[in-house]
Amino acid sequence: MIEIVKTLKVTPEEFYSYIQQSISDQIYEQFGRRVEPEDLVRGYTHKTAKTDKKTGEKKVTKYTIRKAVPNKSFHVLYSSTDYRTEMTYDLVDKDGQTEVTFVQNTEFFNKKEPGRLDQWVLKKRLTGSLAEVEKDIIKKRKQKAKEAEKAEETAETKPEEDQESASKK
Repeated sequence: MIEIVKTLKVTPEEFYSYIQQSISDQIYEQFGRRVEPEDLVRGYTHKTAKTDKKTGEKKVTKYTIRKAVPNKSFHVLYSSTDYRTEMTYDLVDKDGQTEVTFVQNTEFFNKKEPGRLDQWVLKKRLTGSLAEVEKDIIKKRKQKAKEAEKAEETAETKPEEDQESASKK
């Protein structure tokens, strides 16, 4: 089991929306099927099928959302004949920031469990992923603010332009 607790400089709403949008995008990329982020609620499930390049065996993975409480928690279960992984994100608002408790618990059925070094590497990688999510959300927030500012400036100058064109007539 891997557990990471990290405080991010984003709101719980931003983080939760990011998770939903990411899953929605993954479904679209894998299946060409559009699922709206708000449709990703408790009980939502889908399956993927991939052919193992080494064995030629068809591997089916089932994805199930086990818990989805907006801006509070998001739990997903991935299961196949080889493994079962539960990933949970529990969110706590800390004065406009978000304390994320991420837990990944994987049970392997046909393979040996990863060693301590593998677990350590995976934990470092996942911690880095949370930092990247934070950076991406902040970047998108800034882009949105710039776009809103531009739209506001355009709206302010438009009435002046309308008055000028009206006075020329």
